[in-house]
Amino acid sequence: MTIDTPNGLDLDMFQEMQELMEEDFPLLLQTYLDDTPLLLEQINNANSTADAASLAAAAHQLKSTSASLGFALLETLAEELETIGNGGDGVDGSEAPALYEKALANFNETKPFICKHL
Repeated sequence: MTIDTPNGLDLDMFQEMQELMEEDFPLLLQTYLDDTPLLLEQINNANSTADAASLAAAAHQLKSTSASLGFALLETLAEELETIGNGGDGVDGSEAPALYEKALANFNETKPFICKHL
């Protein structure tokens, strides 16, 4: 990986989606750039209000969109947040704020890479 490649990027998956979407790929990336901050805000709000259902829903959407673009670290963090929201066995909900902070940091690291591909 190069210095410009964000942490946790599955470059093969990213390039596969780029080839599949062709000229629509920049629109997909722009939608991801627009929607991800809203999902992260929903996750943060759900953490603040202990709204497990909202946490699970927003995290699930973030997980799915991140996975489709190859943002594997963000996908993993969102999956952990979704598990917390769903109240899985042995889940420690106190980890949610730290996971949110990691997800936000990773997204912010990812944005310049995405912008280069618009």
